[in-house]
Amino acid sequence: MKNNQNKYSKWHIIIFVFIVLFFVGIIIIYYLMLYSTTRDNIMNRGRINATSSSKQIDNYLSASVDALKLTAYSLDNMIRDNRSQHEIRDFLMNQTVAVKNTLLGDTTGLYGYINGEFMDGSGWEPEDDYMATERPWYVDARANSGSITLVDPYLDLYTGDVMISIVKTLCDAKSVVAIDVSMQNLQQITEDHAKHDASYSEIIISDRGQIIASSDKQGIGEDLAKERGSLGEEISKEINSSGENSFYLKHDSTDYIIYVMPLGNGWTCISVSDATGEYSKLKIPLITVIISAALLIAVLVFFMITSDRKSNEARKMSMRSERAIAANEAKSAFLSNMSHEIRTPINSILGMNEMILRECEDDDIIKYSQNIESSGATLLSLVNDILDFSKIEAGKMDIIPVDYNIGSLINDLINMVHTRADEKGLKFKADIDENIPAGLHGDEIRIKQVITNLLTNAVKYTNKGKVKLSIGYEDIENDPDSILIKVAVKDTGIGIKPEDIEKLFIKFERIEEERNRNIEGTGLGLNIASMLLGMMGSELKVESVYGEGSMFYFTMVQKVVDRTPVGDFGSSFSGASRHNAKNEAKFIAPSANILVVDDAKMNLFVFKSLLKRTKVQIDTANSGDIGITMAGKKKYDIIFLDYLMPEKNGIETLKEMREDEKGMNHDTPVICLTANAISGARETYINAGFDNYLSKPIDSVRLEEMMIEYMPAEKVSML
Repeated sequence: MKNNQNKYSKWHIIIFVFIVLFFVGIIIIYYLMLYSTTRDNIMNRGRINATSSSKQIDNYLSASVDALKLTAYSLDNMIRDNRSQHEIRDFLMNQTVAVKNTLLGDTTGLYGYINGEFMDGSGWEPEDDYMATERPWYVDARANSGSITLVDPYLDLYTGDVMISIVKTLCDAKSVVAIDVSMQNLQQITEDHAKHDASYSEIIISDRGQIIASSDKQGIGEDLAKERGSLGEEISKEINSSGENSFYLKHDSTDYIIYVMPLGNGWTCISVSDATGEYSKLKIPLITVIISAALLIAVLVFFMITSDRKSNEARKMSMRSERAIAANEAKSAFLSNMSHEIRTPINSILGMNEMILRECEDDDIIKYSQNIESSGATLLSLVNDILDFSKIEAGKMDIIPVDYNIGSLINDLINMVHTRADEKGLKFKADIDENIPAGLHGDEIRIKQVITNLLTNAVKYTNKGKVKLSIGYEDIENDPDSILIKVAVKDTGIGIKPEDIEKLFIKFERIEEERNRNIEGTGLGLNIASMLLGMMGSELKVESVYGEGSMFYFTMVQKVVDRTPVGDFGSSFSGASRHNAKNEAKFIAPSANILVVDDAKMNLFVFKSLLKRTKVQIDTANSGDIGITMAGKKKYDIIFLDYLMPEKNGIETLKEMREDEKGMNHDTPVICLTANAISGARETYINAGFDNYLSKPIDSVRLEEMMIEYMPAEKVSML
């Protein structure tokens, strides 16, 4: 009785720890995705606004620059021809009238210092003490002789406008012509971009760091870094030191995202976004997820407490929980290498859970464990969705065509969805064209992923009625070596409103959130399916009647490698049943010896547990070096190597084993253990020297089949 109580408590603790890990992992991944998306959106907004301002400013100034160039060209000719000062003055006045008409009042006119005399095309006469050669416009022009130069802005005392001078020296290198341009339009450009968003501001600075225009109208004409300790000073330092066009700053407890866009005239456009408010919005969905997870965990804890049979069982449960947490500490770094390591703890969870299903005799515990099995599959799907979405957005998702049997693919789909449909009391029908060629060439993994998503959604959103999978094909007239497969998934579910159909393929978007709040999912599935189909040259389409059901369908060209018809699937799944972990082992091999090398202790424990009933002798090593040492001392029938290990990975370990031509295990079959289960993976590992590979989470049936294939026949007794 005491042993039964300890066993009962042990399963409760393991279930509790694993479920907590499920939710902690999902919460961390969910928050990181939201944070990254928000940051990228803010950065893109700054880049778009700065780029737009750059184009508008360049366009605005180009007309004035062109007018100045034309005027300078004419004046150069007049100087060379020794034309009189009177003629030059008349030309300048006429040109001013023309330029004012062209620029529609954005300029006060042309002027200059020509042949030792100041001339103004608008007729303005300076005071007697006015020294043209000491004015900034003349000094800057002479300092940049021969080039078009923009002088820092000044306040026009007559018009009250902020103006900027555009200047150029003439052919004698002493004469200068200039045009003054109003800054009102430049100021308006910055204000327009910021007027609808209080958290956004825009600044235009000169090559000397002087503020030329600012969306908040502050500091115009002053140095950006004038006030010590100000945000402007920090921005200026970062621009000068890093040279990056985008960066992050924290000033006075506020997070800022800065985007810098150099303009063609030496100026710089700076977009400043206050990201604190945007980041604070992430707290709402994060808190919601945490509260939901906490409530679910609370329900589990309540049940566990009320079902405990003795008071000291709580203490024993706590001790075992601490040991389980310590055994799972190896999984704490999974985020550092998410694309591989996040599947490793899932392997442990599902493997341990299978041992519960095998060994536990308590009906209630078995039900809980079956729920874990279902939740584990759901979690794996969610993780894969998030990882696939990240890979696609980063451009790292590849379509890898291989030869495959569509009959096997259809069989897997039918068995999967038939079980889920039965659990909900739904009818499932498969309408498969018997004449589809069995052997095709394409990315089997991604095609199966897309159809699985459509079938899973159909079951999730259908409460009564049926789900139907239809797969047909058409020959392609101009391409006899290919066919057009046609796939459709139809259900009698809740349907979709016409106005919501466009939202289906938007990332993280879930339609009718209030109505469907109890349905699991990330809102990424259809988005990923649509993008995968796009990468394979296809398109996901939908037809739906709200309240009656939906149909998702697509067509895809596939190469034919075997014209043998796939046959009748009408009754092939009638006896499909859920995997039963209590099925007996297929064989025993008490004299066989295998070596398993994996840096995760929990994975080694799971591996040994899955093969316990086969009576195989199993040695383990938690690093490549230890595995090499053990392989040098003992002959093994099979060696299993984890692909990704610290210090010395699976390929390096295998290479060192194979280099020892006189070693005991030089010719021993070596199987790769990997979480990188993608189409074409087998070819990758075979090329590296492995005999085969086994993907994580480990399928116990596939593991036993592989053992039978590679172990010496005389050591295997089939059951």
